[in-house]
Amino acid sequence: MTKDRKRKPSRSASKSSALEKADQVTLQPNDPHQLAAVEAKKLSTITPEQLRAAFLTEDLLLLMPLLMQLKLSSHLGNVEDPVTDRSTHLYVVRLMESLGPRDAQERFLAMQMLATHTLAMDCLAAAQHKDQTDVGRDMQLNRGIQLMRLYATQMETWKQHRSKGEQRCTVEHVHVHSGAQAVVGTINQNAGSLSNGEESGKDRKSDGDK
Repeated sequence: MTKDRKRKPSRSASKSSALEKADQVTLQPNDPHQLAAVEAKKLSTITPEQLRAAFLTEDLLLLMPLLMQLKLSSHLGNVEDPVTDRSTHLYVVRLMESLGPRDAQERFLAMQMLATHTLAMDCLAAAQHKDQTDVGRDMQLNRGIQLMRLYATQMETWKQHRSKGEQRCTVEHVHVHSGAQAVVGTINQNAGSLSNGEESGKDRKSDGDK
């Protein structure tokens, strides 16, 4: 009779086991393997709530096509199927979360910005390839520059959209009479704040007092 030999667990099985146990044990600050397992689990998980919040919609009939569009236009490298690629999924959702769109217009603009950024970086990476020719390098750099200019335009559009509700009032001439008070500085009508402080008219001499 042959004795049964104990099999050693494979690396993949050990990694899965570490991820499963990461939430069940007390975190040890001096255990780098445990810390790595916890961080890996955080990075590899996108909850449905996070997905809905990133795309500002509860409607799956809208959410799934938007997610598919972003994966196809912003995937990382030469992947066989960007729609099912997990790295691409994490990449686009995390970036949408970091931009934090507040309405539908910002959601669409954020998607376009991510696609522009990803393609620009691909062009710069292609220009840096070790086998790239001088002509090819110039071509890729020119494409990257055009895309980065487009990204700057998109950023300006984003800024204008977010600041469209702010009202500003600029006063060019102020006449202060004796006993009155004047505010000196830029006034934001929404916040009611002063950028340069305020001065009392009592501390100033009007033209009539000179």
